[in-house]
Amino acid sequence: MDPEIRYEPGVELTLRLSKPLKIPAPTDYRGPEPFSKPGEVKEMVEQLPYITYTVDPPQPSDVTNLLFVGSEEQLASAFEEAGWSPARQLNHESAF
Repeated sequence: MDPEIRYEPGVELTLRLSKPLKIPAPTDYRGPEPFSKPGEVKEMVEQLPYITYTVDPPQPSDVTNLLFVGSEEQLASAFEEAGWSPARQLNHESAF
């Protein structure tokens, strides 16, 4: 019996917890720095595209549903600290 569960790409999956999930915050967690000018952030978000497009040929792609605020260095550092790594450069080898 194969213990793996495989789904085709594009399958929707909904998880329902059977009991409350409690994840304690680290004791040294300070939370994000407050925005100095929240109105500017709102303005910036309202100017973002609702949907992204592929490059060639241009076709609707993904709905914009997540926004990271920070410099590239701050985000790379946060991802690295969380154990994430950047995606490989798209080319024939990574596609294969």
